[in-house]
Amino acid sequence: MDSYKTFLLALIDRYDGDGNNDFWVVERIALYPGSVAKIFNRHGVLVWESDNYANDFNGNSNVQTFLNNATQTLPTGTYFYYLKVGGGLDEVINGYIYLNR
Repeated sequence: MDSYKTFLLALIDRYDGDGNNDFWVVERIALYPGSVAKIFNRHGVLVWESDNYANDFNGNSNVQTFLNNATQTLPTGTYFYYLKVGGGLDEVINGYIYLNR
């Protein structure tokens, strides 16, 4: 049985729409449907979330806050993720992503 610890968490590096390193990729996430992903900025403000993560975080916010609108391109920097692995595992992985523009 796969373990949540076998996930490889990649960096988003230079999002420019060229198809290379444009998304936060969690290997084998498709094997765990219903995985919840949340991305927070350095101030702890939620800037992106998904109830069924599908390697689709591309460095744009999808959560409207008092600091931004829901479609804002996030600036270069460190962001923190919360990933609750679905598919019956219900394990949580926390860490950071560096977004380089």
